[in-house]
Amino acid sequence: MISESLSVEAQQALDELRKEEVLPFPLVAYKVLDGGLGDYTVHFYDSRLHSVTVHWFEGESFKAAVRAAVQTAIS
Repeated sequence: MISESLSVEAQQALDELRKEEVLPFPLVAYKVLDGGLGDYTVHFYDSRLHSVTVHWFEGESFKAAVRAAVQTAIS
């Protein structure tokens, strides 16, 4: 299922941001929802950041899009 693979990529992006100390707290990506027209919502188990909207199209890096969306949200 595509949302499961996107969830895995989202979690990899979060883990990398945490390891690089860009993300000041751990996040768990538990669900990715397709909002249509290239918009995806990544939901987290955290009260500090509930979710981010990621603009992504097939052929692009979902992980890079998640990194950019999270960095924008925490800055």
